[in-house]
Amino acid sequence: MANHAAVLTALADPTRRAIFERLARVYSADPAGIAAVRDYFEQFWQQSMDRFRVAASQPTQEET
Repeated sequence: MANHAAVLTALADPTRRAIFERLARVYSADPAGIAAVRDYFEQFWQQSMDRFRVAASQPTQEET
């Protein structure tokens, strides 16, 4: 997927998101498109988890 911003902008609007969700019963979404959005968000999740691991391994002020 070339334009993540367009997808995120479209789904950020509650009305558009509701339409997308309702149409999902009638139409099937392109699995490749959904996978691309999932992959896009996965990078942020992975970065967050990496940062959490680093922060969790640091001694707190009470431990130093």
